[in-house]
Amino acid sequence: MKHLLFILLLLFSLSCAHPPLPPTSTKVSQELKNSFETRQDPYYWVRDMEWTNDRSSGKEFKDMKEEVQKLLLSENNHSSAYLKRIEKTSQRVFEEIKKLIPAKDQNVPYWNNGYYYYYRVEENLEYPIHCRKKENLEAPEEIILDINKIAAGSKVLQVNSWAVSPDNKILAYAVDPNGSRVHTIFFKNLETQEIKKQRIENVTESFVWTLDSKYLILSLMDAKSMRNDRIARYSLEDDTLTEIYRETNLEFDVYPSLSFSKKYIFLQSTASESTEVWFMDRAKPLSKPSLFKKRVAGQKYFLDHNNNSFFVMTNAKNVNNDIYEVKEKSNLKTWIKFINLSPDIYIEEFLPYRDKFVITKRQMGTRNLLIIDYKSKKITEPTHPSTDYIIELEGNLDATRPLVRYVYQTPTQPEQVFDFNLLTSQKDLKKEIRFESFKPEQYISERRNVESRDGKLIPITLVYRKDLKISSETPVLIHGYGSYGSNREPYFRNYVISLIDRNFIYVIPHTRGSSFLGRQWYLDGKFLKKKNTFYDFIDIARYLINQQMTNPKKLFAMGGSAGGLLMGAVANEAPELFAGMIAQVPFVDVLTTMLDADLPLTTGEYQEWGNPNEKKYYDYMKSYSPYDNVRERRYPKMFITGGIHDTQVGYWEPAKWALKLREKQLDKLNPILFKVELDSGHAGDSGRYGAFKELAEQIALLEYWATH
Repeated sequence: MKHLLFILLLLFSLSCAHPPLPPTSTKVSQELKNSFETRQDPYYWVRDMEWTNDRSSGKEFKDMKEEVQKLLLSENNHSSAYLKRIEKTSQRVFEEIKKLIPAKDQNVPYWNNGYYYYYRVEENLEYPIHCRKKENLEAPEEIILDINKIAAGSKVLQVNSWAVSPDNKILAYAVDPNGSRVHTIFFKNLETQEIKKQRIENVTESFVWTLDSKYLILSLMDAKSMRNDRIARYSLEDDTLTEIYRETNLEFDVYPSLSFSKKYIFLQSTASESTEVWFMDRAKPLSKPSLFKKRVAGQKYFLDHNNNSFFVMTNAKNVNNDIYEVKEKSNLKTWIKFINLSPDIYIEEFLPYRDKFVITKRQMGTRNLLIIDYKSKKITEPTHPSTDYIIELEGNLDATRPLVRYVYQTPTQPEQVFDFNLLTSQKDLKKEIRFESFKPEQYISERRNVESRDGKLIPITLVYRKDLKISSETPVLIHGYGSYGSNREPYFRNYVISLIDRNFIYVIPHTRGSSFLGRQWYLDGKFLKKKNTFYDFIDIARYLINQQMTNPKKLFAMGGSAGGLLMGAVANEAPELFAGMIAQVPFVDVLTTMLDADLPLTTGEYQEWGNPNEKKYYDYMKSYSPYDNVRERRYPKMFITGGIHDTQVGYWEPAKWALKLREKQLDKLNPILFKVELDSGHAGDSGRYGAFKELAEQIALLEYWATH
């Protein structure tokens, strides 16, 4: 009996020490020919071509080829078996996160066209309930859209946009049922609460009502590439679509928007490096759009309108943007510079209120508002208690009201909502989120600069507990992105609190490729400078190790989508620096994807990564594409995710990458795990709790890796 017990204990200890056996997979010879060479891809078959080329929203996992189904199920079984060891920790982390999610919540009501609009969230419900009150907040509540009822029984349904008609009688809302970005627009009669039978299928979420409430101006997508390539006018009276604009350049997407004055509808044709805007009078829905300014390569501009003037934000003469005023009655060719600002101020967006002009600016990485008087050009800037914070505009839909609303938060301070009075410069705290289980004074957020290999100073944000004794044994997570000019802002993230309560340091690297230090910072991390993003990340990792803040056995990295590309490139370039990586829906098969113009997003990405049909871009992409550069080496532990309905990063990219990593992995004790969601897309679970279950699992996994 003792001998049997010893054997059982030995087997149990071995099962804990070693990951379950990974799935085996077939390699099929596949030649990929292009203008420059022929490449071999033995895992190309993982993409079910017929299934993925079907862009309809009704396809399901069961419709995939049997061999692909078997592979994905075996990958999930392998991951599930490994993750069983952290189930209890994962649930515990999720309960901690839930304590930092308001059980019941309501946003601050905002004014629009005779009504106060707001949403509320009820305890144990996943989705918001959108409501309104007529004229004052004491009026009876009208529920205009309860997303819980629409999403009943669905894991990933998203209502990505909604708008009430100008006559306040009809609600239009766009539904994506599975995360594929293919939407259906529904209509609801707000007087009878009836959902109309008419609907617009296979469209985007972008639409604007015309002033007479009879038409929607909306964007349509190409059925194969899913590019927003047309603008159409939809008639509610006769249920017809009429095309009014077509964008023929494959690198551009076009979508409608409403001016702040609500007088004009803009048709914005935009790419990463260029913009062109057409406009039409909202009161004349049958009129032809007029061109505001012809596109110029390398120049972007954004348009708005109020006070009988157009206002234009453009990088034509200043990489960090200037603002110009163009009188509405002019020939649109006389542009008058509106304000002179310091060249290190990056203008991100603006709102031309009736009384003041509001700019959102970024300077040395910090975001703030500038309130500008139209006549004197006097500038007022709100003050804030922290130096490491983020503010974002919210609920500003009425240009005549003298209030601008913004949300303020820091990595250690949950959201605060302020109304800033444009006439008196007084700010009024409208809402503050507090949690019993969270004490902000117990945490620290700081910013440092790390010198890169080429001498640039790379900002990083660090968040950790005040009582943490930092040493070379401290576990650290670097969470990066660094593409498209997007920033990982210093938000309050509830899941990060659970991580740093486990004695981690959480690090946000503001690498080149983001726009943290302005647009030039972004330009220095794209096209033929993309590797700067990877090198900055690696140099930050080395800095943390050299500063005795961690060591390679305690250092982890995380990134999603283009941040997953970052993970893949760094894993190939410097795997010895990291104990483990989490790559969420990673864009890793760069070369094959960018050579396939029929895939969603590909042609629009040429102005981000370059066009691989040009030799210089082909060679550069090939030199860093994670999938193409997997070699025999000791890779860190890897946890990789994907979603079968993902149209931004096809499920086959992370699947193929996991197979190739596992094939080339020299350290068999470092698992390569791939978990694919069989009913969701790029963003995963759409409910307010569901997404945090996935993050809780990943935090539990990081803790396990850091302690075993």
